[in-house]
Amino acid sequence: MPRDQLPRALELVSDMLPLSYVVDAATSVARAPDPGGDLVTPLLVIAGWIVVALALGSLTLRRRTG
Repeated sequence: MPRDQLPRALELVSDMLPLSYVVDAATSVARAPDPGGDLVTPLLVIAGWIVVALALGSLTLRRRTG
């Protein structure tokens, strides 16, 4: 089901999840000969999720020193 046809509450949740942006980027690459500007937002969101995940991981994992 396309995201724009989801109920409003689910659409808001979908806008927060990184997989939605991965699908948008893959669709843009598959359909457009030169996706260019269509990839900026999805790639920024995906990069932001990666940074947040790495930061949370570094804060929550215990360090083991010699």
